[in-house]
Amino acid sequence: MKKTVILLLFLFSVMQFQAQTAKEVDSIVRLYPKNFSSTEQLAQKIKSDFRTEFGKARAIFSWLAYNLKYDVKAFLHPKPLKVITYKTEEERQRKQRIVIDKRIDEAFRKRKGVCQHYSELFDRIASQAGLETQVNIGDAKTRNYDIGRKRARVNHAWNSVKIDGVWRLIDVTWGAGYVDFEEEKFYFSFNPVYFDVAPKIFFTEHYPEKGIWFDTVVDKEEFLKAPLINTNIINGKYEILEPKTGVIETCLNEKVAFKIVNVSPDSRISYSLKKENETAQVITKIQKENVVEFEILIDRKIPRYLTLFVNGKSIATFKISLYRF
Repeated sequence: MKKTVILLLFLFSVMQFQAQTAKEVDSIVRLYPKNFSSTEQLAQKIKSDFRTEFGKARAIFSWLAYNLKYDVKAFLHPKPLKVITYKTEEERQRKQRIVIDKRIDEAFRKRKGVCQHYSELFDRIASQAGLETQVNIGDAKTRNYDIGRKRARVNHAWNSVKIDGVWRLIDVTWGAGYVDFEEEKFYFSFNPVYFDVAPKIFFTEHYPEKGIWFDTVVDKEEFLKAPLINTNIINGKYEILEPKTGVIETCLNEKVAFKIVNVSPDSRISYSLKKENETAQVITKIQKENVVEFEILIDRKIPRYLTLFVNGKSIATFKISLYRF
């Protein structure tokens, strides 16, 4: 009888760990100290509190997003890279590993860094917690003028982590907050949508350096021409069916058709005007089941970068490219 009770308690405990939701993991991690003596100590703490791969990965994501401050100064004024001299490939790898480990330790100690530090720290702590993980580098779109850029570049780093046999995409840097470049200041603002983003959505904002993520081939032209999307698109609340691209090529005084999935019939849809902070509301719209359709007249009141809003919250920005005759 006693053995049966112990077994039942063990099974119940396992079920409890597996049933932990993202919010429950986040609430536990919020109570963690801001400082640990080493990444290994943090990894051991996470391993003791979370048994599932999901729980461990989410806990690492959350702790870094809560505690690692984006280093705006380092981003705006990067230090020149140190040249590594070596005679053999083995020596090169060894010296490079020393440089990376030193960089990770410094970022962990100071609790600040840029995307490289966020991704390398996640990679190390995840490995120490027993997870399979990778650092990915490539292009990222963050500002309006990124829509329709001609070339991809390497300007960002993020992670892939294997959870229950499936590779997941996360961006701890973007999950931590945002930078006001006018103030040159970082603001903590935990954004959990950047944990386990669907590849279809993730690769509208990110482009892997070689255009391939495991078995997924990412179309560079689609990435470059994709609109800038917002949280409500990333978390799957809405989906834009039309326009098919973020670069809208049209003529002055022509109408552009839009189709958005999951917008309720009573939602207020509006769009930005050229005059700062002014918007216009969409008056005529057609609701077909869970898809709303409407048109926007492209006249001289429309800015070069047109932002759509649902109930006052932005969901996506498009670039208006007028034909010239």
